[in-house]
Amino acid sequence: MELIDIRGLNWKPGSEHILKDISTVFHAGVFCGIIGPNGSGKTSLLRHIMRVIDPEKQVLRLNGADIRSFRRKSLGREMSWLPQSTSIDVNYTVYDIVMMGRIPYLKPLQGESAADLAIVREAMELTNSWHLRDKTFYTLSGGEAQQVIAARAIAQDTPIIILDEPVSHLDIRHQKELMETMKRLNENRGKTIMAVLHDLNLAAQYCKELILLHKGVLFARGTPEEVLTPENLSEVYGIEFHRLTHPSTKGFYLIPK
Repeated sequence: MELIDIRGLNWKPGSEHILKDISTVFHAGVFCGIIGPNGSGKTSLLRHIMRVIDPEKQVLRLNGADIRSFRRKSLGREMSWLPQSTSIDVNYTVYDIVMMGRIPYLKPLQGESAADLAIVREAMELTNSWHLRDKTFYTLSGGEAQQVIAARAIAQDTPIIILDEPVSHLDIRHQKELMETMKRLNENRGKTIMAVLHDLNLAAQYCKELILLHKGVLFARGTPEEVLTPENLSEVYGIEFHRLTHPSTKGFYLIPK
């Protein structure tokens, strides 16, 4: 099923295009990675999908409807977002921050239900952040904060989870834990995952499909095997890569020459 349909998306906020004639489809249940060098348009594409930036015309559809026809609260029941950086200096506890993921489902002045409480606890346990629940958010380390914001996105319980460089502040162990959690949500609960990733090996390991952007243009799309070729990567990143077979997993991995 075509969940998100993009046809001819352009964005030129200044003298140069950031996105140039992007046309692609995201199907329900996919785990799609969005890769490319800095400045290639990855985050800009996500911001259009999330309506942080409104498309200028009817070029982006969600479930067959113009994305601009969705109210913010209704869109919050369709998509959750884990941004690449988060700055929250207010005096909220970690538990309060994660509970904010339930706001799209609450009526004005309505309190949280037992179901909301259970969903929030499960999301925090999935991200190993339950033990942080009573801490004030601004006292957390960058990695801890990223875990908590991931828990908030999961607690929002949307069909689509959008991740913008989700592992940028995490150590290797917590990178693996977060990516494994997203993999389980995708495979066991049918969540559609869209993730901007800089680590090409993480993209190869976890994503079912990849989009490779280059200078605002959709350069390649397909499986990791189809997209992550030495030829494509050399053209886009400007350096040569070795693509090697892992001795235990038999999958491939990449190292720059």
